[in-house]
Amino acid sequence: MAGHNKELISELEKTRIEKTRLENELHEFKLQLDKLTEDIELKFQEENETEELKKEKVITESKIKVLEESLQAKQEELLIKEKTVQEMIAENNKLSNDIDYFKNVAMTSKTFAEKAIADVEVYRRMLESMQKNESVNKVGS
Repeated sequence: MAGHNKELISELEKTRIEKTRLENELHEFKLQLDKLTEDIELKFQEENETEELKKEKVITESKIKVLEESLQAKQEELLIKEKTVQEMIAENNKLSNDIDYFKNVAMTSKTFAEKAIADVEVYRRMLESMQKNESVNKVGS
């Protein structure tokens, strides 16, 4: 019987060793399973974040497109306004030239009128002088 107990004790010891080994393997397996689970969860989280980023990118690109269209419209509007201003400047220059021309014509006309008035005054005096001479001649004759 003592040999039988030794065998049972030896068998029990082998079973305990096997149990410990299996528990260690199970623990290692659980650790690996937890790590894989965590990796998968991280992967899903990354995929979700990637999807969110893609959605945000689409929204941002849409906003950028709207802003670019608005910018292009503003640039076209600015070009039209600039062209209008250039046309107004050209028209203003033309009007300024016309004003200068008519001003010069008016100044020339004024000069001619003043000369004509002066000439008329000279002729009036000459006429008065002649009329006085004629009166004196008539009185003296």
